[in-house]
Amino acid sequence: MSNDGLKSNRLPSAAITELLKVADWLQSEKAKFQNVDDVNICNNREGLTKATSNLISQFATKVIRASSENRVTAIHFTKSAVVPVEQDWAVYFIPVHIVEGPVMVGDQKLDKGDYCHLEENVEISGDFYAVLLLSRRG
Repeated sequence: MSNDGLKSNRLPSAAITELLKVADWLQSEKAKFQNVDDVNICNNREGLTKATSNLISQFATKVIRASSENRVTAIHFTKSAVVPVEQDWAVYFIPVHIVEGPVMVGDQKLDKGDYCHLEENVEISGDFYAVLLLSRRG
């Protein structure tokens, strides 16, 4: 799991303003987080899609081609976990609400308002909520 090419980027300013709204929704009971294999995953996909639509629309035009297949998910990280990246997919990893401590992606610290593009499995650590936008390359 080498992350030599891992680079963080700043979200567009319009997307940063949407982070608070998404953070509020993710911390509400509407998100319906469920523990799956020791990872807390948002189980309300329809609600997540609606809650993140403005954030994603402000962000996605910079990074995703319209013809790509896209999915969105959210995870509440409370301990180290590996984010798997399937072959032919890319993951745009967006910390939304930091509960405590730094957000670490591999050995790189991400600040609020930053995101990173993952092309391979990477270890993530910290106590925070994140939105992951998955995009099929092709």
